Amino acid sequence: MIASARKWIPQQLLPLQSVMVLGTVLILLLSLAAGLPLTRGALFSVTTLHPVTATLAGFMLAGVVEAAGGFAAAAHLLRKAEHFKWLGLPGAIFLLMNLPTLLAMPCGRVWAAALMPLIIFMSRSAGKALNNRTIAPAVVVAFILNASASCGPSPLGGIGGIGEGHLRLKSGSMTMPQMFSLYIGVPVSGLSVTLFGVLAASPGLGQSALLLGTSIVCAMLCSRLLGYSIWHRGGLLAGIFNGIGIIVL
Repeated sequence: MIASARKWIPQQLLPLQSVMVLGTVLILLLSLAAGLPLTRGALFSVTTLHPVTATLAGFMLAGVVEAAGGFAAAAHLLRKAEHFKWLGLPGAIFLLMNLPTLLAMPCGRVWAAALMPLIIFMSRSAGKALNNRTIAPAVVVAFILNASASCGPSPLGGIGGIGEGHLRLKSGSMTMPQMFSLYIGVPVSGLSVTLFGVLAASPGLGQSALLLGTSIVCAMLCSRLLGYSIWHRGGLLAGIFNGIGIIVL
């Protein structure tokens, strides 16, 4: 699957969807060959079906909102907010970046498809006003992160609902922590692009070192979060392995 996604295997020869189906069949055959019991009930109990149907319903809702002019109205209001004396372009861009989290949809493509042209236009305007070419990619990266992660707190089939279901938590109990983490992570992602630039598809030595160092620091923080020392050997090894994986894959 990694080889297909990275296009090491030509898509016209073997598409990613076909690879996933073949991988599923192969895993089932290997399980049967190993003598593992595979009953229909066991398969359905671990196959997540509900978010798929909920996502379809969310897309239908998004289609209705689009047909009714809802997304166009949101874009128009944000353009108006840009000229509001106490808000200005920075405030309008901040609201636009966080809109996918405030009104979380089941998939980031819903808001991204509707508002990507506007976010590009407004970020380019800010870049020209400040004569800074890194603003536009930084804002777009921040918006993409926000939109792609917004399905976590979404009540419309968001992936956060899967965690709540497995942990037997009340619906929506994970929404606020996820939204709060997005409000922290989104500006940090945009700031990293502003400071270091957009990383190339094949990062150079300096960019690779930056990615590896960031991965190790994140692993150290994760170790501390779990109650261990930040110098825990397992956390450091995991950070190194994860950083190398990001660079290679």
